[in-house]
Amino acid sequence: MVPVLPAMALTSADVVYYGTYPQSGTSADFKVEPVLWRVLEVSGDKTALMLSEKILDGGVSFNPDYSDTDPYYCWWSESQIRKFLNGKEYVGSVSADVTKITVRNPKTYSFYEKAFSAGEGGGIIKAAVDNSSTRGATPGPKTTDKIFLLSYADAKNTAYGFANDDNSSSSRKAELTGYGASQGVMSNTEGNKKYGYWWLRSPGGSVY
Repeated sequence: MVPVLPAMALTSADVVYYGTYPQSGTSADFKVEPVLWRVLEVSGDKTALMLSEKILDGGVSFNPDYSDTDPYYCWWSESQIRKFLNGKEYVGSVSADVTKITVRNPKTYSFYEKAFSAGEGGGIIKAAVDNSSTRGATPGPKTTDKIFLLSYADAKNTAYGFANDDNSSSSRKAELTGYGASQGVMSNTEGNKKYGYWWLRSPGGSVY
């Protein structure tokens, strides 16, 4: 999950706490704790692109009505994850009249409202999100989002600290919170830590 914030004195590779979310504990008593974000990039306009250091939630399909013959179902613009992440700040797809897809949030809450106070949410900037595809898939339209997933290119960007390949890499490992695990995120355990699988927004590619 990636928000864009005013950068102030931040630099790339900094880590900051922003917002809160249920994380450690058990289903009977999850602790609401500060969310740790890694600064991926600070732009010339003094905004910062940040990535959550942990997988915080899950159980939302990219698109529950997936069709392997229709490219629209792989578009970020039509994904219910996008609606879940952005909540009341969700901006509908510019292609809805073409795709005929009704985007729903299957949960009773959104990440945006659950993670951020009104003041914190107001500090997150709406970004023009490029939704280019990879490996010959049909690209989707640009979207305007406060919270979004990384793209295929982002997940291979060495400037963000990732390995520039399609292979399994520790640079892309993300620790899974107890709450995220309770929501059905696929995971594997190494030592005393649990790592989860995470979505990209780009049609046509995968990075592990």
